[in-house]
Amino acid sequence: MANIHVVARVASVSVATVLAVVNQSAYVSPPLQARVKSAILNLGYQPNLLARGLAKRQSHLLGMIVPDIVNPAETVVDPTLACARATTPAWRC
Repeated sequence: MANIHVVARVASVSVATVLAVVNQSAYVSPPLQARVKSAILNLGYQPNLLARGLAKRQSHLLGMIVPDIVNPAETVVDPTLACARATTPAWRC
């Protein structure tokens, strides 16, 4: 499985350039973009969403605690819980 360092080496660019192309966060000239995108396609690179979530401290995952998984019709979700708010990190619950 290819990582960002392998993509950078194959495309003959820096890791920062690969990140700029993947995240569209900075200007990269069209020839460099083409080289990086070609390397990404050839290697089958996919960003690691778990690593991205750890780095940004944001995973976009929602956890639920249910009393009974056998009968989901009886499960009641209380929207007033502090952990249900999107602004509260899961580790604080």
